[in-house]
Amino acid sequence: MAAQRMTSWTYAESFVPASPAVQAATEQGEALGGRPFPPSAGSSLRLLAAALEASHVIEIGADAGVCGLWLLEGMSGDGVLTTIDPQPERQRAARALRDRAFPAAAPDIRACRDK
Repeated sequence: MAAQRMTSWTYAESFVPASPAVQAATEQGEALGGRPFPPSAGSSLRLLAAALEASHVIEIGADAGVCGLWLLEGMSGDGVLTTIDPQPERQRAARALRDRAFPAAAPDIRACRDK
C-alpha cells in the first residue's frame, strides 16, 4: 500500500511541469537554503490566481521567488504582486528571476525589518 501511495504522489508531482523560470527559481532557492516548493502546490497557486482573476496579490516571504512566479503565471498581465521578505539576498534573487520571467509585471518587492 505504501508503494502505491508513493507512486501516486510521484505521478501527481510530475503531472503539471514547472515552467523554466520556476525551475530556475527553485534551483536558486535551494542554493540559498530554502525548502523546495512542490509543483503540485505551485500549480494550485496558479489555478487559484487564475480562477479568482487576481490582479493584486501580497506574498509574505519571497524564498527566491518560486511562489511568486507561480502566482504571476496565473494572474492577469497587468497584475501586481507585492512580496515582503526580511532577507535582502532573497529579495534580490526573487526580483532578478521575476524581472527575467515577467519583464512587464514589475513585481513590487519590499524589505521588512524587525525593530
